[in-house]
Amino acid sequence: MTDEIVSVKRMHGVAHVKLQCGEMFRFPSVFLSERPLRAGRMVDREEYLAFVRSRALPFALDRAVKLQAMREHTEKEIAAALRRSAYPESIIAQVMDMLTASELVSDERFAEQWVRHRARTKGRRMIAMEMKQKGVDEETAREALEELSFEGELAAARKLAGKLLKQGKDMQHAMQSLLRRGYSYTVCKQALGASFDEADM
Repeated sequence: MTDEIVSVKRMHGVAHVKLQCGEMFRFPSVFLSERPLRAGRMVDREEYLAFVRSRALPFALDRAVKLQAMREHTEKEIAAALRRSAYPESIIAQVMDMLTASELVSDERFAEQWVRHRARTKGRRMIAMEMKQKGVDEETAREALEELSFEGELAAARKLAGKLLKQGKDMQHAMQSLLRRGYSYTVCKQALGASFDEADM
């Protein structure tokens, strides 16, 4: 069913089309160059979105590959980015299948790299929470964290503790800073080289 276009706006690579009936639809704005839409013209929303679906796969795949070229992403992050760009769910599912089958996207590889990078300034608990937020499942996160030794975590915490104390933080504030970064109480206590009573925290 066709309706008159009230407005067409482009925002962050997404076209937002408002119709006379009050409804709106959105899609990647790249398709406007192939099939322009303008206020005052008529459009069949379902037909236009079918056109988008028929052409979207290579564009969505290219977008995902470019994201991976910038840095390693999780499956959840890539899918979320494609949704923000208004690609149809059916296209997103195809892209994710292609990326995982070719191992261009790997949550296991992401988790390994994330642990190595974040362990310089964050404790085990914080790293685990970050991976969960990014869509890494619990088992994958746990396996990646097994590569982080207690000694390695303690060394990073000691380095950070030294910086905090040089900045004039007292022991109590340094302890709280380390805890907020996800280090366990045991690691914090050893890093600061002082005895703390958990009951006093």
